[in-house]
Parts: sequence; structure tokens; C-alpha cells
Amino acid sequence: MDTVVRELKLNSSEKLEFLMAHINEDIRVSVKEVDCYEKYFEKILKKKYKSKFSEKYENLLQRKKQISYASISDYKNKIEEIIKRIAITDKLSDVEGKKLKRKWGFKGLHVKTNLMLAKEGAKSVKIAIKLIENVELIFNTSGSIHKSHKSLNKEFRNFNLEHPPVKKNENHKTKENSF
Repeated sequence: MDTVVRELKLNSSEKLEFLMAHINEDIRVSVKEVDCYEKYFEKILKKKYKSKFSEKYENLLQRKKQISYASISDYKNKIEEIIKRIAITDKLSDVEGKKLKRKWGFKGLHVKTNLMLAKEGAKSVKIAIKLIENVELIFNTSGSIHKSHKSLNKEFRNFNLEHPPVKKNENHKTKENSF
């Protein structure tokens, strides 16, 4: 396509119009409008061909599983770290980075965790992380996992997502979570 456009010896606006006329509508919608032919063509190629580093990090994401980490915050931090690397290697915008977080947020979770989240109707990653942290907090404060299932379920239902219990670290400072 690029050689055809160059051989026609069109000016830059005509090149852009020609390219947009011959590109599939799905691709046209997914690529943001740009005023320059070269930038538009580069964005199309970036959609088709990922960098080798991006593929490496996506393979890392596929191998990360919640079960390998002691807490959901450790898992979340590792996923965020890998997504930041992908965003840097692919030069993604903030919006595209957030889309990646949403895409990969639920993928490595344990099957039972996914079932619990589906049962609770958690559709956003942020709410899902809060729910899982609340369950972890119940287990940690109860001191034992041998509590009856009914009482745990009752405690879980009483949690308020807008005002979850505050976790404190060794210095008794509140710990903020972001996802």
C-alpha cells in the first residue's frame, strides 16, 4: 500500500484520503484520526505488528497466576508492573494502559475466585480487588480458616465496598491501593 501511494505522487492530504479509502472500516475505527499520512500508516502497522518486547511481557502476563502469590495485592502489583512495561515498549497512552489492566485483571485469577466474583456481580477490576482484599482481611483477622462457612459468608456480605476496613502496616500508616 505504501509503495502504491508513493508511486502516485500525491500530496500528503491526498495520500491520507487514499489510505483511509482503502483501509477496512474496522481498522479505520480502531486507529485514531491523524492529520499526517505517515503517522496514520505507522499506527496501522503498530496495530498489526507488536514489538518483540511486548510479546515477551504478554507471555509473562499469561503465566502469572493468583495462586502463586500470598495476597491479591502482591498479584495486582506484579500485573501492574508488567503492564507498565508493555505500555512503555509499545508507547501506549494512559487510556490504552487502562484497557490493558481491565483485559488482564481477571485472566490469572483462581477459578473459585472468578466464580465468587461472578456470584457477587463484580464487573470492574477495582471492585474485584476490593472484594478479594476484604475476604483476605476476614481470614487474617479471624486467625483461622476453620471458621464455619456460613459465618464467613455472613461477614463477607456485611462488608461495605465504599468504606472497607483500613489495613495498617508496621508503622501504623494507612495503606492506599490503586488499580
